[in-house]
Amino acid sequence: MSITSFASVVLVARVLGVEGAGLVAFAVWIIFTGAIVANPGAPTTLARYLPELRTIDEKSAEAFGVVVLRTAAVIAAPAMIIIFGLIVWLSGTMSPLTAGLVAMMVGLQILSTNYSAYLKGLQQFYEMAAVTIKSSLLQLATIVVGLFTLGLNGALLGYLAGTLLPAALACRLLFRRVEVRRRLDSPDLRRRVFRFSSLNWGLSVISAVVWYRAELFFLKVYHGPGAVGLFSVGLTLANIATMFPALLLGALLPHFSQQISRNEIEELQATYTRFTRLVAFLVFPICFGLAAVCPVLVPLLYGTAFAPAVPSAMLVVGGASIGVAVATNSNLLLGFERTHVLFVTNIVGMVLMLIMGVTVIPRWGIEGAAWSRVFVQIAIVSMEFCYVIFRLNIKVPIRALSGTLLAACVCAISAYAIVRELGGTYSLFVGVPAGAIIYVVMVRLLRVLQSDDKERLEELVRKLPRPLHGALLRVAGIVIPAGRGAAP
Repeated sequence: MSITSFASVVLVARVLGVEGAGLVAFAVWIIFTGAIVANPGAPTTLARYLPELRTIDEKSAEAFGVVVLRTAAVIAAPAMIIIFGLIVWLSGTMSPLTAGLVAMMVGLQILSTNYSAYLKGLQQFYEMAAVTIKSSLLQLATIVVGLFTLGLNGALLGYLAGTLLPAALACRLLFRRVEVRRRLDSPDLRRRVFRFSSLNWGLSVISAVVWYRAELFFLKVYHGPGAVGLFSVGLTLANIATMFPALLLGALLPHFSQQISRNEIEELQATYTRFTRLVAFLVFPICFGLAAVCPVLVPLLYGTAFAPAVPSAMLVVGGASIGVAVATNSNLLLGFERTHVLFVTNIVGMVLMLIMGVTVIPRWGIEGAAWSRVFVQIAIVSMEFCYVIFRLNIKVPIRALSGTLLAACVCAISAYAIVRELGGTYSLFVGVPAGAIIYVVMVRLLRVLQSDDKERLEELVRKLPRPLHGALLRVAGIVIPAGRGAAP
């Protein structure tokens, strides 16, 4: 989620209130879930195989990308009609106009997602960033106008506008003439791609239940749109908290794929260890720290009507760190084409989530949904860790992860104590810096990062706005002393 998307969500909540925000959040959940179900594993297939094909022939890689985009578009077209019918039939709160907007956005979202995956697979990250920024600004501007003129449907039109540019660029690719070269016509490649994309499609559908807001469905059924609006607060803040650490993960699958195709196992181990340390170093303090200041931050951003969302928001935001901190595991498994492992672990997670959805959520509402989400994510992450350690024989930086988690907990407890004691908006200006200082000191004392992490961390800092460079580079120099580091 970008900053503009976050601003859009807050604006919708302020203008439409708890129930209105819940209806919009539920509609967006239908859009993204429908786009996952109707998209035949294309995004991950593009991210997995384009880098491999680029090492052999750039033209073959581009042709492969176009073929995958066309296949996904052919499947998505009838899916939009089916989704429209299901919404009208099952939903008692959406008009045919709203249902039509939602169904149209499913198709546009599929095109948009696949185009981003195409650029990522070809490692055209600057073009992907440019398209994302333009789309985000268009989305925010349209939501501002739409909210005050058309209400709920205006908000949905804003989200639709945010997908128009990448969807249009994807359509342009669909009609490009490409030459299917011998490499693409290989039976072995077709077999690998078909197996990978089929398993990944099923995995994506299952993951939609486990990872992508399935709690909203049960909250809507058992507690109404108001509960959906309150619970979506935590989900939105969690997306913001994990946005910057996710930058590290964006290019990880293509990188792993290239190393595996070249049989560079030692380099692969080094890359996995370094990325796991750095992602945990970033995501734990951000998520735990943001969760700690939720008692002040949520009413400040959303209004006092959303104050009941604070306990669930703290759980969801803090729990979001778990999945992101070890997302290197899922990227590694995809790189090794072990999609069946993710398939099994996510089936277990789906079963657990469905059980929670009909037992815990009906009784305990949004707090029960938050606890259910955290429990299921911990279960899945634990299974994936075991496979990586015992079957792939990859060394996991346990000591670094444990030290980072401890430092983040101390940081969060300190910030929470300050904002609870002082109260009011100004407590954020005391609690956040205090927590950050404590975290930096703890990381230095526990030596959770190694000297070779410094270059990668400085590279990330330079991607941020220039005024932040000086201070953050000095922090990097403090937490990673030259020539010293943690044991793995």
